[in-house]
Amino acid sequence: MLAFIYIDNIKTMRSIFAFLLLLICNSIIAQNNWELQKDEDNIKVYTRNAEGYSLKASKVTSVLETTIPRLVAVLMDADNFYKVIPTSKSSELLKIINDSERIYYIITDAPWPVTDRDGIYKMTFSQNPTSKVVSVNVTNLPDYIPKKDDYVRVPASEGLWKFTPLSHGKVEVFYQYVADPGGNIPAWLANSSAVNIPFETIQNLKKRVTLEQYDGQTFSFLK
Repeated sequence: MLAFIYIDNIKTMRSIFAFLLLLICNSIIAQNNWELQKDEDNIKVYTRNAEGYSLKASKVTSVLETTIPRLVAVLMDADNFYKVIPTSKSSELLKIINDSERIYYIITDAPWPVTDRDGIYKMTFSQNPTSKVVSVNVTNLPDYIPKKDDYVRVPASEGLWKFTPLSHGKVEVFYQYVADPGGNIPAWLANSSAVNIPFETIQNLKKRVTLEQYDGQTFSFLK
């Protein structure tokens, strides 16, 4: 009788394990369920639903003929960062925490009658010592400074840049972003923004990395 119970419990445990494994696999598949929305000019844009956000998350990939220091220099240039993000109309540096962490204030231009947005973002730069891949985590800090009457504060967002060195002077650029813009956003604007903004962001980045102002810049966290 005891042997029978033991065998039955093993079968039950195996069934439970198989069920949990299936749930994990389904969760992983769901998390990676990106849909290609645009493939043009060597830029691919994907979108997917994002848990906890009403708007879709965006992911964009491309390969640029440039160097990682130049890419980092563009993102470190807080006063001109708005020229990378197509909907931004101004950006400024609020604080330098250390060599690899900075806090930016960015105002986003919204089409009438939607109110302009403002947001505070912490940019954290790091490099994998083995692969030399550079990651830039973008963290939202909505309460870092008081809200302003002229803007709707972006209450939540998550972003990630990755720069992967390739051969022959090329770098693979990866950018993923999702945000809750706050207030009411028309569906047509939200849907188009999820594709057009990341696409134009990479186009702008391609242009800016060629500027002379980013020549020869070095950073302590880059090896």
